[in-house]
Amino acid sequence: MRLFERIVFKKEISSELKQLIKSDQFAYKEGTSATDALIMCHHKWLNWLDGDVNHVRVISFDLKKAFDSVSHNIICKKLGKTNINPYVINWIRNFLTDRRQRVIVNGIETNYVDINKGVPQGTVLGPFLFSLMINDLTVKDPNNNILVKFADDMTVSAPVKNNYDSALAEVDNSEKWTETNRMSLNLDKTWEMVVSGKSTNPLPEPITGIERKTWLKLLGTTLQNDPNCWDLQVNNLISKANGDDEDGDDGDDGSGDDEDGDDGGGDGEDGDDGGGDDEDGEYTTRTCYLTT
Repeated sequence: MRLFERIVFKKEISSELKQLIKSDQFAYKEGTSATDALIMCHHKWLNWLDGDVNHVRVISFDLKKAFDSVSHNIICKKLGKTNINPYVINWIRNFLTDRRQRVIVNGIETNYVDINKGVPQGTVLGPFLFSLMINDLTVKDPNNNILVKFADDMTVSAPVKNNYDSALAEVDNSEKWTETNRMSLNLDKTWEMVVSGKSTNPLPEPITGIERKTWLKLLGTTLQNDPNCWDLQVNNLISKANGDDEDGDDGDDGSGDDEDGDDGGGDGEDGDDGGGDDEDGEYTTRTCYLTT
């Protein structure tokens, strides 16, 4: 099945990727990486602060169980709006539907449960389908703000200048998108950092419900509210080299990784997320074996 997926992806989908997936997505695409995403963010902050911007609000969003929450109906509708061959879209629809899973504990079997959402883990098409799912999530004010995605890690940067501050509107925009697409934001793992340069202006008011931090760990790199300070990142690297806990006291890195542990990194150009096949060798059913 994986071989057939690769054939379908390379022959029918890969040539459409550049036109399909927006440039704000840096994962699962040939020629882009987490480093490119970080450089884009940091470079934009410095450019803003060198101009007439007082501060930059940086909001790291976390989607609850992002990969497991993808609605099959919604992703199929989005596929229908692309230029992908309709026969291939029908095949993908069949590929997603009629999946079941069960659990076996000490030889006792549960009933099979139908699965009507989630991109299948360990498949070639999974990363592409997820990228397409969040492809239409954009910033409300693209003339001023930027959104950078790496798989399900999403970071909005919004400049604050004079009386202009659109960060709250961007949070509302993201919440509306998640509601429309039957997903949800995990506000407990969504953080804000205010990046400041030489401005002496007071910081903008915090956004209700979102914790403000003086640093964020984005895509494995610790970024501080002073864009020219790298002390925490250097200390983390030294601690890691010494075998200490990289993330400090509480171990909470603020990286925005989704709960299913898929980080979206290190994938080949065919979008294979590197996961294994289903336990019983089939893609339409899954059995999980647990022991006590």
